[in-house]
Amino acid sequence: MIHNFRLMFIPMNVKIQVFNREVFMLNGTESGTLSRANLFAWTFPKSYPPEKLVYHIEEPPKYGILSRKINGKSRRIGVSSNFTQADLDNQLISFKLHFMQYSIINDFFLFRVITPAISSESLRFEIIFVPTQTSIQLVNRTVVVQEGETATVSGFFF
Repeated sequence: MIHNFRLMFIPMNVKIQVFNREVFMLNGTESGTLSRANLFAWTFPKSYPPEKLVYHIEEPPKYGILSRKINGKSRRIGVSSNFTQADLDNQLISFKLHFMQYSIINDFFLFRVITPAISSESLRFEIIFVPTQTSIQLVNRTVVVQEGETATVSGFFF
């Protein structure tokens, strides 16, 4: 007996959607943990598990470092490093400033989301640091003194 089978392959256009529901903001603290609320990728019509949604870093942050917690230790995430949606869901990805800042800082990193079917375009994730009201604030006030003259520096300049 002979059986004939006909297989038809229907191309499927998988699309990636990346959501940034909550701004990643550090309010007076030098570190924070990224979560699903900050960064969430989803594919459709074919859905992939979180372990298959890979974030590939193209450009790391300039004012701090990204790190992933592996076996209780933090490992730096740099250029060409990867982490997954599962890492974000489990809150294993964190950001830490190189040193405490005294003014508002806007940092970012560039990444692509890679799935078994498709890769996204380059995307940008914003990081905002806001110092506390009581932190040191740098103020630059200029004193103009003509050659041969003198000027008094008062409390206004301190």
